[in-house]
Amino acid sequence: SDPDGDGYDNLWEYSQGTDPTNGADQVKVYLVRTNGGFALKFNWVTSAVDLIYNVDSSYTFTNDAEWIGFYSNYLGTGWAGDANMSESNSGPVIQLFVEDNDPGAYGRGLRLRVVRPPPLP
Repeated sequence: SDPDGDGYDNLWEYSQGTDPTNGADQVKVYLVRTNGGFALKFNWVTSAVDLIYNVDSSYTFTNDAEWIGFYSNYLGTGWAGDANMSESNSGPVIQLFVEDNDPGAYGRGLRLRVVRPPPLP
């Protein structure tokens, strides 16, 4: 559902700490070039312990591309994986900067994928 018509569904807005009823409250995820590689800059809602945040990478940008996760936060248990991560503020919504650590990753793109796990049986 996208009540404000900005193109972002409620799950995505929730994961980024934006207001799903205000189209001017924009989700901002940035791909930044750093030292020959890439980094992602995005928001993390610290109270969203019902979500899985994944930073994925791929060398191919087609519909059938293979994306591989290399940094994640599983249900609020903390960030883990092979990346440099820094926080630029504190509070309920933290802006993260996640940099790919692989020295051979030149030209590898990154994406943020946020999911809610299926309910337990």
